[in-house]
Amino acid sequence: MPLLEAPRCPVCYQCVNAEDVRREVLRRKEWPTYPPWGIRCPGCRTELGIRRWPVVVAGALLFLTLGLVGQWILAHAKPVSEELELLTVLALFCAFFLVYTRWAPLLAQLRRPEPNELLRIEKTLAEKLAADADYQEELAELDERNAWIEEANRDTRGPWRCSACHEENPGNFEVCWNCEKARPV
Repeated sequence: MPLLEAPRCPVCYQCVNAEDVRREVLRRKEWPTYPPWGIRCPGCRTELGIRRWPVVVAGALLFLTLGLVGQWILAHAKPVSEELELLTVLALFCAFFLVYTRWAPLLAQLRRPEPNELLRIEKTLAEKLAADADYQEELAELDERNAWIEEANRDTRGPWRCSACHEENPGNFEVCWNCEKARPV
């Protein structure tokens, strides 16, 4: 079970894909932007805006908490070297980065856009590929090639009985599994 659940669509209450929310929240560094970025609900296809302030607040609180923990560790530890202090600060920064990029985006809230509000919504990979004619042509060629390979590999011959040892062999065997005598033509 995940630590945090992805936000739900305010229209259909279906969970939005957590990876999509992470990507959209962390990608948008130019803040505030006009028109703002949004996301599309996979269930009802409604365009939704993203409130990022819970993510920013969570990041600030996390940064302050890890800073205080680092200060406490360095203050209460026995005399340490500068290298150990640097490693402690680096470890705390890595912990902040991992927690912030993994769970903080899931605190974002999805909202319905205001009337006449435009949202910039990036197409999903599936939508981009569906619109790409070259990709669709390559898929058709692959389907044709796979159909040809399946037809060539289809075993239309039935099982056969070895003339030497009288064991039954599957139709795709060219040699008897028991005595290794070749299949009669």
